[in-house]
Amino acid sequence: MKKIDQILGFSALGLNLIYLLWLYYNIDHALGWGLFYIDCGFTFLIVLYLFNHRKQKSTIIPEYPPTGSLDIFLPVVNEPLELFERTVQAASTIDYENKTIYILDDGNRSEIKELAQEYNLHYICRKSNCDYKAGNLNYGLANSQGEFILIIDADHIVKPNIARELLGYFNNKPKLALVTTRQKFRVSKKSFNNDYLFYTTMQPGKNHDNAAFSTGSSVFYRRSALNDIGGFLTWNIVEDLYTTYVLHQNGFQTLYVNKSYATGLAPEDLPTIFKQRGIWALDSLRLFIWKNPLWQNGLTLKQRLHYLEIGCAYLFPALIFSILWLLLPLSFFLEIDIITGNPLFPLIKGLQLLLTLSFFWKQSGKKWSEIQFWIGLFPVYLKALLLALLFRKPKYRVTAKSNNNNRLHLWAIIPQLTYLGINAFALYWYIIYLEYGLNDHGIFAICWFILLMFWLWPVLKKGFGIKKTGVRSAESEAEIITKTFRHREELIVDT
Repeated sequence: MKKIDQILGFSALGLNLIYLLWLYYNIDHALGWGLFYIDCGFTFLIVLYLFNHRKQKSTIIPEYPPTGSLDIFLPVVNEPLELFERTVQAASTIDYENKTIYILDDGNRSEIKELAQEYNLHYICRKSNCDYKAGNLNYGLANSQGEFILIIDADHIVKPNIARELLGYFNNKPKLALVTTRQKFRVSKKSFNNDYLFYTTMQPGKNHDNAAFSTGSSVFYRRSALNDIGGFLTWNIVEDLYTTYVLHQNGFQTLYVNKSYATGLAPEDLPTIFKQRGIWALDSLRLFIWKNPLWQNGLTLKQRLHYLEIGCAYLFPALIFSILWLLLPLSFFLEIDIITGNPLFPLIKGLQLLLTLSFFWKQSGKKWSEIQFWIGLFPVYLKALLLALLFRKPKYRVTAKSNNNNRLHLWAIIPQLTYLGINAFALYWYIIYLEYGLNDHGIFAICWFILLMFWLWPVLKKGFGIKKTGVRSAESEAEIITKTFRHREELIVDT
């Protein structure tokens, strides 16, 4: 992390601690203690973030040339044939002589088998598709023999140089189990799907502490390491996070390369976003609740804190924002002050919030979208938390590869609209019905409502099907496929 970012981060932490101390001595009601514990949660996230990511490790080109036999797995279920063919075409151009490409068809489709024959690739199809992608990959492991495995998802157009540049990392490092890379998607630069914060800051921080984890596609695995832990693990819904977790428990090393070697599709319509992010949240929360890194054997202290952060990143918004946005309306309806030193509260809270958000805004590539979606998706994370507590692993379906970003999805934003409605009614209740008018409380409440609207607006906008221009438009699946394939020429030279 840059020096200026560290200064900003620790300044934000210091102001948070001062604010918490002030808040502790100015609480006047049980609702005030709710606010105190919520802000303690925020402060804890800052502490974890600074401790985990203050130091980062950016990998360099490996010292040794790539060697060993490579199996390339292309798992597919129900993805469109034309889309998957682009993936097959790109994978066939990977510049590495000792490679074997396998199409792992979990959809048992004749057209996929014909595609494998057309490109002279190995076709593998199992009788059942139990355990989803992990089960499919394990079946591929059982029917292949390469020393290393490269996984490429069905919607990713890979660069030819991926093996030539990355496979050499495994040489002379027998405990290195996987090499994972930065994900890149066909979305606008301001889209939250770029996950700038995760790939640019968090993964390099994890990489420094041997805690970087697989992100599913464009990832190399050492077969012997997978064999030691029983293959791709099926305890969670998807295989990447938990397989890495167990590899770390067994003393293996992982490596993150902050460079993109493939471009894929990312969901833009709200239901698909909810589904994808909900799965990630559920996997992380299942791990946090049932196999908490603080109590598991084999992990280093820093690895425990990195995995703890992954769970908290979903747990805290699920709980915090579900409660936080109700505190002000409850104080108005009950006609109580939750803070005794109220005249100072807006100033102290404002400064604490401004500095904290400035830090994470800068860490997010000077974009608000990631923070807004992290907050706006709190009902999705709350649902994931409830499912995680049930322990039962739900069924999994592959994320759709087409988008309906122009459609109304009002049902999907009912929780967000409900919270907005409650806060709007609270304003009316306090300012007009109770006739308090625009006093200090009323002005603060209006500012709070505007802030809530700001955080929820990107999710609401997608729910209403509104694009930035204010005009609804749809990009067909065929257009997405064509753009992705045409972009491959850029990918070959964009190193």
